[in-house]
Amino acid sequence: MGEAADDISNLSDAGIRFLAQAFTKEDSLLEQLGSARPEEGSEHSSAYNVDYRTGRHFIHGERVGLGIALFSQLLGNQPDFARSLRRRPGIRFIPGELGLSGTEVVEGLATVPNYVRAERLPYSQTNRLDLGEAELENPVGLVGR
Repeated sequence: MGEAADDISNLSDAGIRFLAQAFTKEDSLLEQLGSARPEEGSEHSSAYNVDYRTGRHFIHGERVGLGIALFSQLLGNQPDFARSLRRRPGIRFIPGELGLSGTEVVEGLATVPNYVRAERLPYSQTNRLDLGEAELENPVGLVGR
């Protein structure tokens, strides 16, 4: 998606075509596998927990984008690259942009392991999540600007 991000952001024919082809390929692969599990990891679990805890519903790509930003930072998995893939096409993912407070983000992260177990969601990095004081004190710092 890196090369197509500008086309997507500009809503050009090439960007729309790229998205349509990507979703078609993804759906085909998931259908062959008989499960959506390959596309749903910690970022999705944390997004579902945000909905559950706040009682609000967010645009799917934005709340999952927040989860991707948070978990790429927490796991040291190319967080700058993950953020740039959201910024370039204009996907909102910063907590304040989504109407989420730092407290809501912290509570969401702190409770996601229990939520995953209670909802019997597939195992992911959320099951092993153990936040340190720095993350709990500065959740917005996790996603950067």
